[in-house]
Amino acid sequence: MQSRDGSVIASTKAADAWTPRRTLVPLFAATLFTGSLLMFAVEPIVAKTVLPVLGGTPMVWNTCVLFFQVLLLAGYAFAHGATAWFGRRGGAVAFAIVLVVPAVVLPFTIRPDAQPPADGHPIGWLLLILARSIGLPFFALAATAPLLQRWFADTDDPSARDPYFLYAASNAGSLLALLAYPAIVEPALRLRTQNLAWAIAYGAFVFAACGAMLVGWQRRRRDANAAPVVVEDRPAAAVTWQRRARWTG
Repeated sequence: MQSRDGSVIASTKAADAWTPRRTLVPLFAATLFTGSLLMFAVEPIVAKTVLPVLGGTPMVWNTCVLFFQVLLLAGYAFAHGATAWFGRRGGAVAFAIVLVVPAVVLPFTIRPDAQPPADGHPIGWLLLILARSIGLPFFALAATAPLLQRWFADTDDPSARDPYFLYAASNAGSLLALLAYPAIVEPALRLRTQNLAWAIAYGAFVFAACGAMLVGWQRRRRDANAAPVVVEDRPAAAVTWQRRARWTG
């Protein structure tokens, strides 16, 4: 009969053979980078798709920004609920469903003949059009960062105790999307091609996110057998102007 400690050691060795620990951070970082890249790239694509219908007035751009911010908050709320109520397995299943369902609306389109109501304010109509076209994919992307960081924190990686360094990867993806769209994407690709390329990239992202979930589950920390995490009690450093400048930078 194998001892309890021997079972734990064998399980740990099997996990190491299947997913080496050094692959955890690159996989999660690459997935977060791609998700943020897609999320910030789709915003100008959708706004430009709406332009032939409503024009480029500030109301159109402000409504689009409002729509994306509301969905971003909804994605964070879903991430919180999925981890707080469903647990590891249930939250992963719920997120997998949220990732796959947007396939029914991709590549997203807004028909040129779509017209706002003649006798009413077009804001409600525009919000409905945005929800039908890109609402589901954007919601899935918005939930990705907090969920993956939470699942990474449950792994046995040494850096899992403080997973927020992964925000560097998502911030890099966001910044690259904002810089690349006006400089590279918009001048080189037609709008229809941008929509198709984004849909293909989203499909690749779904595979990466599912892979990160599987690896995170395989490398999850067994709380019952894991050593307690020791947090050093360090004295609080003075908040100098140099520290404030570094934070701002």
